[in-house]
Amino acid sequence: MLNHSQPLIDTHLHLIYRDKFDYAWTDGIPALAEGNFSVNDYLSLMDSQRLEQTIFMEAAVNDLFVKEETRFALSLAEEPNNKIAGVIASCRPENSDSIFDEWLAETKESKVVGFRRILHTEADELSTRQAFRNNINKIGLQGKTFDLCMLEKQLPFAIELAKACDNTQMILNHCGIPDIATGDFNHWARHISQLALLPHVNCKISGVIAYCPAGESNADTLRPYIEHCVASFGWDRLLWGSDWPVCNLANGISDWVNIFNQFLAQENAETQDKVSRQNAIRVYSLR
Repeated sequence: MLNHSQPLIDTHLHLIYRDKFDYAWTDGIPALAEGNFSVNDYLSLMDSQRLEQTIFMEAAVNDLFVKEETRFALSLAEEPNNKIAGVIASCRPENSDSIFDEWLAETKESKVVGFRRILHTEADELSTRQAFRNNINKIGLQGKTFDLCMLEKQLPFAIELAKACDNTQMILNHCGIPDIATGDFNHWARHISQLALLPHVNCKISGVIAYCPAGESNADTLRPYIEHCVASFGWDRLLWGSDWPVCNLANGISDWVNIFNQFLAQENAETQDKVSRQNAIRVYSLR
């Protein structure tokens, strides 16, 4: 039975501070288009006794603000009450070596534990460029991670990128963004199984409630997807993330935590601890 006091590390917390930065991608999304989604807002929604730490995930600010967002998140992480143990910074591996190296150098001795380049909004060929892959490998040489954010249809490109960058710990976001509403489960499942064969790739159980058909964001809908990730990656390479506030596109963070609790309920305490916190500590080298 699930221990509801089981400490939890949220590995995928977005924060939106619209009074500081611009987020063009939220335009036209009523649940996200207005106001701030601050760390205090988030903490007010979570069980303070259970939430041990969080990892800030870059929130796709407009390009002009990429570095400023990271610096701001690092300043929030200096306040212990915010429970931010690490920052996953936005990066542009397609940039020239000098620009990319400068960003790596700036963030090296900080709470930046990893990087992400959102690829589902970009041309598929971006991740096939050798310069892009060389820069991803530099992330691994620095002992930091790279979060893979790609659509189901891009999973073959994710596999090839991961094979080319096998010195870098990678974390697949949102179970590979399955097209739950209209997609082919077998197509998604086959590529997840292939990606899981690469031992340096991990999978984040996050975000999937936003991809369910309208009115069907529930445990029954998600069960085959999460169970396939468990079967493919095993409990040792799974992490949990809230994807707040994007989870508001479904039924919100409380509902997502409850669904996660249901999937863990029948597992033993050791397994619960792995997915809830220990895997995150290991993968992201949390201090």
